[in-house]
Amino acid sequence: MAKLFDGDERREGQEALMREIADKAAHAAVRETLTALGIDADDPKEAQKDFAWVRNYRGLCEKIGSRIMLTLITLMTVGIAGAVWKSLGK
Repeated sequence: MAKLFDGDERREGQEALMREIADKAAHAAVRETLTALGIDADDPKEAQKDFAWVRNYRGLCEKIGSRIMLTLITLMTVGIAGAVWKSLGK
Protein backbone atom coordinates (compact mmCIF):
# COMPACT_ATOMS: atom_id res chain seq x y z
CA MET A 1 0.00 0.00 0.00
CA ALA A 2 1.41 3.37 -0.97
CA LYS A 3 2.17 5.90 1.74
CA LEU A 4 0.00 8.97 1.59
CA PHE A 5 1.64 12.29 0.98
CA ASP A 6 1.41 14.99 3.62
CA GLY A 7 -1.16 16.83 1.48
CA ASP A 8 -3.37 13.73 1.29
CA GLU A 9 -3.19 13.21 5.05
CA ARG A 10 -4.05 16.86 5.66
CA ARG A 11 -6.99 16.69 3.21
CA GLU A 12 -8.37 13.56 4.91
CA GLY A 13 -8.05 15.26 8.28
CA GLN A 14 -9.86 18.33 7.00
CA GLU A 15 -12.64 16.18 5.49
CA ALA A 16 -13.06 14.32 8.78
CA LEU A 17 -13.20 17.62 10.65
CA MET A 18 -15.78 19.01 8.21
CA ARG A 19 -17.93 15.87 8.62
CA GLU A 20 -17.75 16.21 12.40
CA ILE A 21 -18.71 19.90 12.26
CA ALA A 22 -21.57 19.17 9.83
CA ASP A 23 -22.86 16.33 12.04
CA LYS A 24 -22.82 18.53 15.13
CA ALA A 25 -24.55 21.39 13.29
CA ALA A 26 -27.22 19.05 11.89
CA HIS A 27 -27.81 17.52 15.32
CA ALA A 28 -28.18 20.96 16.91
CA ALA A 29 -30.49 22.16 14.13
CA VAL A 30 -32.75 19.13 14.46
CA ARG A 31 -32.95 19.50 18.24
CA GLU A 32 -33.73 23.21 17.90
CA THR A 33 -36.43 22.52 15.31
CA LEU A 34 -38.04 19.78 17.42
CA THR A 35 -37.97 22.06 20.46
CA ALA A 36 -39.59 24.86 18.45
CA LEU A 37 -42.34 22.42 17.47
CA GLY A 38 -42.89 21.51 21.11
CA ILE A 39 -41.34 18.04 20.88
CA ASP A 40 -38.95 16.87 23.56
CA ALA A 41 -35.98 15.45 21.65
CA ASP A 42 -34.83 13.61 24.77
CA ASP A 43 -38.10 11.61 24.97
CA PRO A 44 -38.98 10.37 21.47
CA LYS A 45 -41.35 7.67 22.83
CA GLU A 46 -43.64 10.37 24.22
CA ALA A 47 -43.68 12.17 20.87
CA GLN A 48 -44.50 8.88 19.14
CA LYS A 49 -47.43 8.37 21.51
CA ASP A 50 -48.66 11.89 20.76
CA PHE A 51 -48.45 11.31 17.01
CA ALA A 52 -50.28 7.97 17.38
CA TRP A 53 -53.06 9.71 19.34
CA VAL A 54 -53.38 12.40 16.67
CA ARG A 55 -53.50 9.72 13.95
CA ASN A 56 -56.26 7.84 15.82
CA TYR A 57 -58.18 11.07 16.47
CA ARG A 58 -57.98 11.99 12.78
CA GLY A 59 -59.34 8.57 11.81
CA LEU A 60 -62.18 8.97 14.29
CA CYS A 61 -63.03 12.41 12.92
CA GLU A 62 -63.06 11.04 9.37
CA LYS A 63 -65.44 8.23 10.43
CA ILE A 64 -67.73 10.71 12.19
CA GLY A 65 -67.67 12.99 9.16
CA SER A 66 -68.63 10.17 6.81
CA ARG A 67 -71.44 9.05 9.15
CA ILE A 68 -72.80 12.60 9.33
CA MET A 69 -72.69 12.87 5.54
CA LEU A 70 -74.51 9.54 5.19
CA THR A 71 -77.14 10.69 7.70
CA LEU A 72 -77.68 13.97 5.82
CA ILE A 73 -78.02 12.17 2.49
CA THR A 74 -80.49 9.75 4.04
CA LEU A 75 -82.55 12.59 5.54
CA MET A 76 -82.60 14.46 2.22
CA THR A 77 -83.64 11.31 0.35
CA VAL A 78 -86.43 10.59 2.85
CA GLY A 79 -87.56 14.22 2.67
CA ILE A 80 -87.67 14.21 -1.12
CA ALA A 81 -89.44 10.83 -1.16
CA GLY A 82 -91.97 12.17 1.38
CA ALA A 83 -92.60 15.28 -0.71
CA VAL A 84 -93.11 13.16 -3.84
CA TRP A 85 -95.41 10.79 -1.94
CA LYS A 86 -97.42 13.69 -0.56
CA SER A 87 -97.72 15.37 -3.99
CA LEU A 88 -98.83 12.09 -5.63
CA GLY A 89 -101.37 11.46 -2.87
CA LYS A 90 -103.41 14.60 -3.66
